[in-house]
Amino acid sequence: MWVFSPRAELYCYYAHLEDVWVEPCDWVNAGEVLGTVGRTGKNAFPSRSPTHLHFMCLEFQGGEMRPLNPYEDLLRAASIE
Repeated sequence: MWVFSPRAELYCYYAHLEDVWVEPCDWVNAGEVLGTVGRTGKNAFPSRSPTHLHFMCLEFQGGEMRPLNPYEDLLRAASIE
């Protein structure tokens, strides 16, 4: 699933979601649940593989998509339980 943040001009990609609770073109707010983490994909399905999420952020600069390291932002973010 792709999410675009117009404020940050940032694209975020979430892979291996079990369920997606938003529809294309929905507006979402910070902290809103987008879906549930799952065990999808060929290598994630075997029992040896735990539930996990692949997360990637990209910014659009000079006509190209460039990866952005969100690590520091994630450390400062609040968790939802």
